[in-house]
Amino acid sequence: MQVTQLSWTEKKFILQLLPSGVLQAGTCVIGPGVVVDPKVFLDEIDRIEKRGARTDHVIISDRAHVIMPYHIEMDKN
Repeated sequence: MQVTQLSWTEKKFILQLLPSGVLQAGTCVIGPGVVVDPKVFLDEIDRIEKRGARTDHVIISDRAHVIMPYHIEMDKN
């Protein structure tokens, strides 16, 4: 999994799923073809909101792919 480290207002953020644009003004899009794990997404949103970053401008494309718990179980086999 790719991890992005960013410094914003002297705070360091480590992002796994969210684009770096989440720390900027304007709409932040998780685009078509991106695989989104809802648990990872919500955990990451919660983590950066607790540190003072806004997330009300994040949207997920209707063409993004959602990974469900059964997909993870299938990969284990």
